[in-house]
Amino acid sequence: MAIRVKGKSVKSYTAWQAESDYVLTNFRVPTVDNGMCYECTTAGTSGEDKPVWPNVVGETVQDGTVVWTCREKAGQANPLTVILALGDAGGYSLKDIWVKSPGTGDFIVYGSYDGENWRQIDEISVPQGDRDNRHKGLQNAYPFIKVSTELQAINEIEIVASQA
Repeated sequence: MAIRVKGKSVKSYTAWQAESDYVLTNFRVPTVDNGMCYECTTAGTSGEDKPVWPNVVGETVQDGTVVWTCREKAGQANPLTVILALGDAGGYSLKDIWVKSPGTGDFIVYGSYDGENWRQIDEISVPQGDRDNRHKGLQNAYPFIKVSTELQAINEIEIVASQA
């Protein structure tokens, strides 16, 4: 049996497309990124030509029968922390950690017996050669594992624990 947790520090957005159906709360970005995203606040079908996207939060634009409302991108390039809490599960000593970032820096691995008092047990640096991801296998007795990075980039962390 395995337990897995993962996190990504940025919400990904799909680019707008002409003559497509959109429903409420769909989010899209322009085909040429302007730093903003747009929420579908009136469902419908987008127009044949791309709209003139506003860049002020809250402003709207009509696009075919769709109305888009300008929003800030959520979680753009934030640091990230992921915690695997095994608690009293016991026997989960093998931990695999995968990290990914287009940035350059470190992911710090912490262990804890109680989930409150953390001790640094490892460090994973990216990039590794020409790759933007790394894998690290750990074997330890900590029931809580935390991986954090302060990198200002689109970071991903995945921790998997399996019974020994």
